[in-house]
Amino acid sequence: MKLATIRKAGRYVLSSVVLVFVLGTLASAAEFKADIVQKVGGDTIYQKLFVKNDMERNEISAPTGKQLIIVRFDKRVVWVLNQTNKTYAETPISPKVRMGSLWPQLAKFNKSVKKVGTETVKGYVCDKYRLNGAIKTLDGKSSSANGMSWVSQKLNRDMKADMSTNAVKVIVEVQSVKEGKQPDSLFEIPKGYKKASVPAAPPATPKHK
Repeated sequence: MKLATIRKAGRYVLSSVVLVFVLGTLASAAEFKADIVQKVGGDTIYQKLFVKNDMERNEISAPTGKQLIIVRFDKRVVWVLNQTNKTYAETPISPKVRMGSLWPQLAKFNKSVKKVGTETVKGYVCDKYRLNGAIKTLDGKSSSANGMSWVSQKLNRDMKADMSTNAVKVIVEVQSVKEGKQPDSLFEIPKGYKKASVPAAPPATPKHK
């Protein structure tokens, strides 16, 4: 599975640069849960994130519907669950994708990504990164964007981001973080789910006039 495929929220399929923010980056070894709000263009996406060591659970609510994604780095797979028909799709994680925020990694081989200082966000000391111009992402694609990201030194998470491309503007903010033990059951496929041969798309949400 390519990096861009992992980072989808509902039916949003954005550029590789913007997708770094849509689901947040993969966390470092820690245990916590967080509430995240993402504004993608004119739409708002709500995310509940649960992290335990090398496992991650994303509960996403977007205008197009809901999505549940479990990331298992210990197994090198991503499970996308369809809670309506009780199915799941399994795809491998690319060897290029590692634990932790992508921005320190991208800064190593992109001159357009630079660390420009430190700031405290939601009580966490963060390294501040600026992106200005063309960038080559971990999946080998090139794009162009401008913006800032604040990466927690402790959690290795993007605590806040403000990014713009020619196509869309993305604003991400972690609303709250609670550190503590997370049950193993959050990161397992629930009983009764069957494996699907294609990605488990979220149910469509009717639009009210």
